[in-house]
Amino acid sequence: MTAPAAERAVLMRRWERASEGPLMIAAVVFLAAYAVPILDPDLPRWLLDSCRLLSWITWGIFVVDFAVRLFLADERLRYMVRHWYDVLVLALPLLRPLRLLRLIPLLSVLNRRDTIKLRGRVGI
Repeated sequence: MTAPAAERAVLMRRWERASEGPLMIAAVVFLAAYAVPILDPDLPRWLLDSCRLLSWITWGIFVVDFAVRLFLADERLRYMVRHWYDVLVLALPLLRPLRLLRLIPLLSVLNRRDTIKLRGRVGI
């Protein structure tokens, strides 16, 4: 790996670490902004407009994230092919909340830790 490629890899890891939390929050916000008007279409106009605005803002956040990661990638076309899921999420707004699926491994780790704590408490 060349020096610029190594620097880009480091920057990519930093970006992914720094953006993971905000992207999860954006996915939850999008899910709420998308679901609220569907669940109650008789909401006041200002609330429906706010939900629509939040949906667009979160989409913009996902676009910026993908653009930064694409810029930091060494082989951009290969990156897009490898990360087809992210391209699909950007193209189809309904799939944006699926970014929350990235939390599943984290939840299993947290659950495991809580299970160990519970076993310790029961043992004591």
